[in-house]
Amino acid sequence: MTKVNRFESSKGDVFVEKAGVKYKVLDLGGSTIEIRVKSDKELAKDYKAFAKYLSGADGCKPLPK
Repeated sequence: MTKVNRFESSKGDVFVEKAGVKYKVLDLGGSTIEIRVKSDKELAKDYKAFAKYLSGADGCKPLPK
């Protein structure tokens, strides 16, 4: 397995949109990969669900503080 070293890119972020889905393009060790980026609507839904989980309103035991 190849070890991937993290580094700061001076090129900035590159985004590509395919079939209505937004991807962030990364160059890691000469290989180019695309990572899916969540939309604002998905992020809002996730934040709301997580806040509900933390409050214990969904029947789950809330996390200790």
